[in-house]
Amino acid sequence: MAPIGQPEELWDRLAGAHPLDPDGEGRVRLDTWELDPTVQQAVAERWSTATGRTVAVLADLDRFGGEVRRLYGFSVPNVDYTAAVESDVPWPALTV
Repeated sequence: MAPIGQPEELWDRLAGAHPLDPDGEGRVRLDTWELDPTVQQAVAERWSTATGRTVAVLADLDRFGGEVRRLYGFSVPNVDYTAAVESDVPWPALTV
C-alpha cells in the first residue's frame, strides 16, 4: 500500500466509493494490510537497521511527503493553481 493509502481508503469509505465494512466492534479498520505478518516482518527488519542517517532512505520520506502533498491538492501535475475554483460544494451522500 502506498504511504498515503490509509487516508485515501478512509476518504473512499466515508464518501461511499467503498463499503465501510466495520469490524466486530463497529470500528472502521484501516490497518489490515499493515498487520499482515509479512509486512510486520519487513518493518521489523527495517527498524532494526534504522539510524538517523538511514531512516530517510528506509522510510522513503521524500515519496511520503510527495504523496501527502498530492492527496491534499498540492504538487499535482497539470493542475493550474491560479485558476478559479468552486469551494462551496456539498459533501457526498454516505451510503452504508
